[in-house]
Amino acid sequence: RLFSVKGIELALQYYEDRGHRCYAVVNRRWSHLDNRSNSGRPGPKVDSNHLEELRYQGRVWYSPIGDSDDNFILRFAYETGALIVSNDWYRDEVKAQTHEKHRRRLKDMVEQK
Repeated sequence: RLFSVKGIELALQYYEDRGHRCYAVVNRRWSHLDNRSNSGRPGPKVDSNHLEELRYQGRVWYSPIGDSDDNFILRFAYETGALIVSNDWYRDEVKAQTHEKHRRRLKDMVEQK
């Protein structure tokens, strides 16, 4: 598996070309892998220099240590009025933040095919 920093940059560029101000939120652990898998085990590889360059440009933010990426993204979007573009369905946050009745309704909507 390859964690694609170039893919993040292309996604940012796509929306910026359409006039949107964009940010990518990345788990801080990706910044330390530096083109090798974590602990020698099979896993993602990262061009950490390119990731740091995007961070320096203000286009990539690292989620704070000790905070979940999803929680940080949702809080950031709420506080700034931002839209979220993601393939994540945020199931854990839905589960934690809604009442049972609403949780069942959301679960039914997510599971519809």
